Amino acid sequence: MTQQLGRLDRAHLVEIESLRQQLLDAIAEIHITSIRNPDPTVAFNLALQTFLKLTQSEMGFIGEVHVAPNGDPWLKTFAISDIAWDDESKAAHRKTVGGNW
Repeated sequence: MTQQLGRLDRAHLVEIESLRQQLLDAIAEIHITSIRNPDPTVAFNLALQTFLKLTQSEMGFIGEVHVAPNGDPWLKTFAISDIAWDDESKAAHRKTVGGNW
């Protein structure tokens, strides 16, 4: 039993190390992209695609919450998954990316 748990622990550690290395590689690639390309949208989109892959998620967004002078919060999106299905939703997606919600 203890030997079996040891194998599971080693397998889990190998998996964790692999994910850690993938994350470090992704951070380096995103950093290089942000240096080489003056458009921050490119790096944010790369970051989103990378994080979706690493987390095995289908959709997501990267954004920043701001607070208006009246205290109302608002979201500035830097990258967001495109789930548009028609012209109207595609237009809304284009308007949202890099804008405010």
